[in-house]
Amino acid sequence: MHIAVFSWFGWSLLWFTPLLVRVFKARHSGINPLRGPGSIRLWLGTFLLLCSSSALEAMLRTHESTPPDGVRLGYALAHGFMGVLGTFGSVFVLMAIGVLALSWLFGNEWLKSVVPKSTLLQHIFPANKQQSDTPREQRIAPVVTPVHSAPRLARSRESIAVPPRSRKSWQLPSSSDLPEIPGRQQKQQTPPAKRVEVKISARSMAEWATVEQIIPTPAMRARANMAQQARNASSAHKDAMHMRLTERIQTRAAPRTTTISTRPGPISTSASIVAATGLAQATAAVTSIPGKTVPERPVTLASAPAGVSNTTAPTPAAAPPAAANPVSPINIIHPEAITSDLAATCPQFRAVPASSSAEITTAYPVTDKMDTVVVQAVLPSPISNEVPAWPANDNEADFSFHPLHEVRIDLPGLDLLDPAVNELIDIPLERLAETGLLIEQRLKEFKVPVTVLGADAGPVITRFEVEPALGVRGSQIVGLMKDLSRALGLTSIRVVETIPGKTCMGLELPNPKRQMIRLSEILESPAYQDSASHLTLALGKDITGAPVVADLARAPHMLVAGTTGSGKSVAINAMILSLLYKATPEEVRLIMIDPKMLELSVYEGIPHLLAPVVTDMKLASNALTWCVAEMDKRYRLMSALGVRNVAGFNQKIRDGEMRGKKVSNPFSLTPDAPEPLSTLPLIVVIIDELADLMMVTGKKIEELIARLAQKARAAGIHLILATQRPSVDVITGLIKANIPTRVAFQVSSKIDSRTILDQMGAEALLGHGDMLFLPPGSGYPQRVHGAFVSDAEVHRVVEHLKQFGEPEYEEAILAGVPAEGASTDLLGDSQDVEADPLYDEAVAFVVRTRRASISSVQRQFRVGYNRAARLVEQMEAAGIVSSVATNGSREVLTPVQAE
Repeated sequence: MHIAVFSWFGWSLLWFTPLLVRVFKARHSGINPLRGPGSIRLWLGTFLLLCSSSALEAMLRTHESTPPDGVRLGYALAHGFMGVLGTFGSVFVLMAIGVLALSWLFGNEWLKSVVPKSTLLQHIFPANKQQSDTPREQRIAPVVTPVHSAPRLARSRESIAVPPRSRKSWQLPSSSDLPEIPGRQQKQQTPPAKRVEVKISARSMAEWATVEQIIPTPAMRARANMAQQARNASSAHKDAMHMRLTERIQTRAAPRTTTISTRPGPISTSASIVAATGLAQATAAVTSIPGKTVPERPVTLASAPAGVSNTTAPTPAAAPPAAANPVSPINIIHPEAITSDLAATCPQFRAVPASSSAEITTAYPVTDKMDTVVVQAVLPSPISNEVPAWPANDNEADFSFHPLHEVRIDLPGLDLLDPAVNELIDIPLERLAETGLLIEQRLKEFKVPVTVLGADAGPVITRFEVEPALGVRGSQIVGLMKDLSRALGLTSIRVVETIPGKTCMGLELPNPKRQMIRLSEILESPAYQDSASHLTLALGKDITGAPVVADLARAPHMLVAGTTGSGKSVAINAMILSLLYKATPEEVRLIMIDPKMLELSVYEGIPHLLAPVVTDMKLASNALTWCVAEMDKRYRLMSALGVRNVAGFNQKIRDGEMRGKKVSNPFSLTPDAPEPLSTLPLIVVIIDELADLMMVTGKKIEELIARLAQKARAAGIHLILATQRPSVDVITGLIKANIPTRVAFQVSSKIDSRTILDQMGAEALLGHGDMLFLPPGSGYPQRVHGAFVSDAEVHRVVEHLKQFGEPEYEEAILAGVPAEGASTDLLGDSQDVEADPLYDEAVAFVVRTRRASISSVQRQFRVGYNRAARLVEQMEAAGIVSSVATNGSREVLTPVQAE
């Protein structure tokens, strides 16, 4: 076995000797060498020392071509380390491992005796200064006293000669440290006891086996470290507190009583040490004054929590021997006054609960006789590694539940939107002058002389003001628009025949590079912020870069049209967000109809909605029918109250609430006790695709939209209609006549532009948000570059609004409640099958004659074809006649009545 082990480790086998010696000693002492404290370091240190030593031995013999027979393990380790770290790195690492293993195997004392003490050595092997330098009387006693440690402590005390001490473990400062008090003489001064520092050697394995049950745990070491840091932190304040206490005692002429709070409070881990220090200073100041002797009483801490004993009775065995020179009797000048001075001088801190394993150092009786002193525990400044305290129960009212009577919804902030990139694309004046000369030259080639008066450069286009020469008509320039764009190398040029306020024409040329316009730029502009209307819509910027906003309340309805990809959906999102940024759900409510089921469904769940986003076209007709009924209802209320619009109605309601007399409902179902009226919100109906709605529901939707467009303005109901098919069958003349405000994006032809704006120009737009805005009361459209808002911004705003709770929906909107006074269905037919007064006579005639044809009913009752056909269809629905056969005849199903 020796040869086998030697072949693996070589001469490094000698490092087994310390291991065998330690194992033999442990066996001799009756200790299991495989368990107990230090066993892991012993075995691991031996193993690391064998590996590092054998590897170093193998590196010294690397000149041999074959692995040596004695160091196989070392040869493998050496080659592995040299392949990774190189020769010098391997030697350094292996030596470091060996030094570490030696420190684990033999401890640090052998290294200190061999190598002189240096800064590097102290840094690598720091001494336990807390145990060697700290006086014994300032250390914290262990929580659990070992059972078998009393004889060992007795032997250690007998072997070390320690002079008798006249003070307890928390040593009071002697009277010689205090300044002399004028007018008083001290009879005797007790010299301070000399401290003897004793170096305690490390315990052997046998001793550790005896006291293994009281080995300090990590929690005990943490508490000891915190106590030491607390003493270090408060040492700088001890002398100042001592001097202030002495001065107050000197200036105290009459006794004074101070009420001390008896409310129990928790103490922190270091509370006992600081309280003992303050008590020591107070007692030292008191003992320096001559007077009479008072009986000995225990010391009471006022800040101890309930359940923890604050008073520790002295034990005769633990009492130290009396001092050689006892102190003369003293006279105590009202300890309550001293306590009040301490409380006034020392800052107050919140204590840590007793559940954090707080300790109270035992206070032994002192030789100086004194009365009971009540000391308020003073805590030091918070330390970074202090155990966190449980929250105090002083502010229980802050955590009490308060039910919310009204949910207040905060408007979203601009930080939810992407900030604007302030990159101004400046076009040099020389470039503008060259383009102006080129325009004059190209038009002159077509026999149309003009003069360029100026140019206005904007974020997307540049408008050149052109004045035609005498005898040149504006239509000639308009006819040359395509030729001029080809001559200038541009995709499209828009000709403005009339510029409001000027006598010249305009040529709008696109810039080489467009500037991105963010919605946040428009929302933070003064034009939007200063607008008092809750229906302010952010559109974009005009050709000069000025923000453009529109008031939907003055519009009062808006038509948005443009081809796919022209920026129509982005503009709708920008309008919706501008409404959400301006008004709360109490002020504006929304009804969204989205046939495409993708554009507006992202807003599902916001509190501004009156109903879920409508995607079914049949439910869309119900929603518009509800709007008509709501319009009629509001008109009756406003008529009863004598107001002209919703703004006046809301103002009257608020005035009544301010006076304390609420306005009652004139149409209440309980006239004896009518319910009070509340303010009415504005309602905005947004239809994303009008063409799809018109195709499904037919002409009835057009009639409902026309009724709302005609009368809903005063009732506070507004429409925003959007479509991507601007044809005459979608945007009918009835709709156009009642919706004066229109927004046209890029279209494919002049006909579509005329359908939307009643004039050309939209076919020459650039797309991607480039629009023509026709404000109400104006016949000249304004070119606006729409603000861009991304889907991520929309989602952020929607999530912000969703956090305030679920929306309050009106169930009657989608339930199909018809408008009052409307007695026909969507197809225009009567909802009552027997509403026609000739129905009974027609049934009797058909049953008697057994002829169920429309012509016979028409001839018999002398009615029109439509009425006769309706009567026959009603008979078919009632089961009186059959359906039309292949030859066009019907069969009477009802038998002949007997006369």
